[in-house]
Amino acid sequence: MVGPGLSAVLRDVVLSQAMTAFGRNYLKDISQMFNLSVDSRAKVIRAEVLLAGEREPVLVEVHGYGFFREDTVTYLTFERLAVSREWMGRVLDGVLKERRIRLPDGLGARLLESFM
Repeated sequence: MVGPGLSAVLRDVVLSQAMTAFGRNYLKDISQMFNLSVDSRAKVIRAEVLLAGEREPVLVEVHGYGFFREDTVTYLTFERLAVSREWMGRVLDGVLKERRIRLPDGLGARLLESFM
């Protein structure tokens, strides 16, 4: 039997891998994503993103994440988004006013059912 501490670690590893696969596919035309990690206890997702044409990666942190299902669509929701480049954070705040990102069909439902 897996203890609660190990269970949380395993959940975070699986969720990190699933989110990495989603992020890489979602952003493939504009960036490379690496070092994605999930801390389910703190509800924080961190990732480094190297945008096309840039030399230095950007650190992105999603704070207070959750999953929300509306009919057949699943969204990653969040309370706050932090970006290591201030101007990018401001742009994303404008673009993501509803504080949610639509997940592709299938993946979102599996994440929601498996981890929430």
